[in-house]
This record gives sequence, C-alpha cells and structure tokens, in this order.
Amino acid sequence: MTVNGASIAYEIFGKGPLLVWTEGGRFGRNELSYLVTGHFSRQYSVLIWDRRNGFGASDVALADSPSYMTTDVEDLHALLRNLDLGPACFAGASAGSSLSLWMTHRYPDDVKSLILFSVPTDNVALFGLGVDKHCFSLAEIAERGGMQAAIDASTESWICELQGQPSERGTWLAQTIYRKPSNRERVLAIDPQLFAATMRRWGKFFLSMSWPAGLTEEDLRSISVPVMIVPGDDEIHPRQSAERLLSLLNQAEMVEFPATVPAEAAVIEKFYSVFPAMDEFLTRTLLD
Repeated sequence: MTVNGASIAYEIFGKGPLLVWTEGGRFGRNELSYLVTGHFSRQYSVLIWDRRNGFGASDVALADSPSYMTTDVEDLHALLRNLDLGPACFAGASAGSSLSLWMTHRYPDDVKSLILFSVPTDNVALFGLGVDKHCFSLAEIAERGGMQAAIDASTESWICELQGQPSERGTWLAQTIYRKPSNRERVLAIDPQLFAATMRRWGKFFLSMSWPAGLTEEDLRSISVPVMIVPGDDEIHPRQSAERLLSLLNQAEMVEFPATVPAEAAVIEKFYSVFPAMDEFLTRTLLD
C-alpha cells in the first residue's frame, strides 16, 4: 500500500483484535515475524511489515524528517488508518521495541498495549561502529562515486556476510534491491548529495539522541498503556535497559525467559519460550 509517497510491504494473518509486530534493526519480515504470526494469528489479526529504506521489500524513498524513526512511525500510523485497523498491541524486538514506544508517544489512540523484547542500551558509544558502517560510510561512498558505487559497496559487504566474513559497509541497499528489484532504479535516481546528507542526518540523530530512540524520561512516564518487557542478555540489549524502562513506565511488568532455556539458545527459541506469557498478556490487554 502506498502511504506518504512510499509503497509499504505488509501482510495480515488471522482475525480478531490487532497485534502489530516490528522487527529489530531495520530488518524486514523474517523467520521470527512468521513464527509470531503462526502462533498468534489463531486468535488475533497479526500485521507484519517492512519499513521503507530498510532491508525489506518496501520502497527506498527518502523523507525530509529528523530521523528514520519519525518516518517509520508516520508510515505505520497511515497504513493502519488506510486499512481501518486498530487500536492494537504493538510488539517488537530491539529497534522494533523503540518504534513501538514511539507509536505510543506519537499516536496514543492507536495503542492498547506494548510488548517490548530486548530493549536497546542507552550507551550510545556502543553503536558508533554500526552507525559508521550503515550511515556515514555509505554517505562518503555515494558522495565520492555516486549511487551505483554505494550499491556496489553494499553488495560486496553483503557477500562478505554471506561467506561468514566481517563487512565494512551497510548492506541494506543490496538487500532491499534483492527483495524488491525495482528499488535499484529508485536508488540510482537519488541525488548522491541528498543521499549523503540523509545518511549523515540519520547517523547524527542516532549518536546524539536521548534514550530510547529520541524519547525522554518524561515522554516515557507519560505512557499509560500496559507494557510487557522481556529483557535482553547481551551488550547491545543489556538487562539494565529493561530495568530502567520498567522503572519509568507506570503499567509495566517484566517477563523472564524460562530457566529451562539455556543462555546459548538461539534467539528464536528464546522468543518462542515466552509466547505463553504473551498469550496471557494479550488476553488481558486485547480481549478483556
């Protein structure tokens, strides 16, 4: 569906009250998205989607906004209005949890509850290398060699990752073209100077933002919907971030991974292990 000048890819499964799932990072629909839909579409409508300018099958379409987070929130709100859906429980992992919080802050009437997995750290310095890789390095390449050079660098880095090697550039340009080939022409049509300026604006916002994703503690305290928090267990998603969020949200509760799930278990196994707790939370916040 075209919203705000960009075609946004989405799918809806099931019937009933609405659950909206957003992946972490800027990833599009993946195995975890379909695990969520496979389980929860038995009782709910489940919407999964790809953000613009990300790794999925939505358009590459730059917007004149302070950050990609602002654009994503406006796109998701418009998508729900066009589909005449909501209010909903918004759920997501990592950056998907940040976007869910932003939806509640920006459009509280859209939101009945939140499920937040692996809240990101408030130590912005840890993101420095990632911001350089995904934003600043691509800006420099496009400015110096044009958009085809940026696509080539992104593709080379993706090949490195597929071979199990470290990559130096952001791979999202290559991956979104793979998932939606028409994005190649959209990328090539972008003025390299505009692309570079946009990437630098994204990077600077990310490095200077308050936590999480530009929201202040006052913003977070104003959120009044029920919230389920599942803490992360790594450096980028430390338990302390979940505990801090728990202290700021007045209707939040913490749910732990079961003790029977080993620390080295795959992420998808860990998420699946808390689906029963999600079922109970959704019954209270969407069905009651």
